[in-house]
Amino acid sequence: MVAANVKEKIDRQEITQGLDKELITRFMASAFVGTVEWWILNNMPHSPQIMAEQVWRLFEKNDIYKVGSSAPT
Repeated sequence: MVAANVKEKIDRQEITQGLDKELITRFMASAFVGTVEWWILNNMPHSPQIMAEQVWRLFEKNDIYKVGSSAPT
């Protein structure tokens, strides 16, 4: 599910920069799932709102969600 959403954004925005789309998709999906796993295993040291904002910013920095896209609520 996460990988499918990331792949859709990559396909739509054509942001591969010479990298394999599947590799980008797996890398970003694994980073997202790993971050959520860390958050849960560490007793959720940040609020869900902070986590959503921080992860959103990380994805923006990596051009997965460009500025102007709707942020998660």
